[in-house]
Amino acid sequence: MSGLILPLVVAAATSSTVPGEPTPPPPAVHDVSIGLPALDGLRGLQVQYERWLPRPHLSVAVSAQYREAATGDYTSLAGGLGAEVRWYWRADAWLSIQPAGSMVGWFLGARVDVLVEHTHDDIDDRGIGSTLELGASTRVGYRIAPWRGLEITPSVGPTGRIDFALSGRTPAWTRVGIAAGLSLGWMF
Repeated sequence: MSGLILPLVVAAATSSTVPGEPTPPPPAVHDVSIGLPALDGLRGLQVQYERWLPRPHLSVAVSAQYREAATGDYTSLAGGLGAEVRWYWRADAWLSIQPAGSMVGWFLGARVDVLVEHTHDDIDDRGIGSTLELGASTRVGYRIAPWRGLEITPSVGPTGRIDFALSGRTPAWTRVGIAAGLSLGWMF
């Protein structure tokens, strides 16, 4: 009988939860969010899916976007895809109810984007041309999860873009700047 009791005592002593207390929920490993600046006048939409890799505190995200980039005498429609890797160095955040080890708190990110844009002259009713835009950016941000799975993520960082005219008639155009973002999503 004592041979049966000893393994039960060892198992109870090594358990990390106190009997009678609820076990904490596991960290959320999925996040679906929308980019709020893309909703400017309901002329665009950016949707992102993020997957948490808890051991190195990394997440991998993919996104799709669609927007109307010009108004007035011109119509410009653009669509594209993006990918981002984020490192959450503490994986814990102030004002967050997600358990420690979640994709919350301060993060550093690296992002790439590919976008195709077509512009149309509405006055002359003719297509002006299409461009391919390649972009790369780095970001620093802070994610909080204040209620259930709700998450709010502001970020900022330097960005670089290069546009190629698909017709080949104009040279490539390069620009650099600072990108600021704000997303709202649900972690599960």
